[in-house]
Amino acid sequence: MASIIAPFMTCIGQLYPVCDLKTEETSNQIITDFTVYDAKHTLYVNKADKTLTLSSTDTGLLKAVGEHFDQELAKGRFQNCFDKFDSD
Repeated sequence: MASIIAPFMTCIGQLYPVCDLKTEETSNQIITDFTVYDAKHTLYVNKADKTLTLSSTDTGLLKAVGEHFDQELAKGRFQNCFDKFDSD
């Protein structure tokens, strides 16, 4: 799941000027902070839950960034970056 961070940043960087990129890793999550047009964004990768969460100080830009990434996922891009989930 951690391998999704670089493709996510590349995907977003195709449309928006991404700067101030900083990544920190804890035992439970990877936190990546970045800036787009003076709006601060944070991408959280929860290792245990295998989830991505994106937050931003600009809700309009947050929606645009999220929708762009969702569209790329819908095209089948980045699927190899996600871990497989165990079936019960």
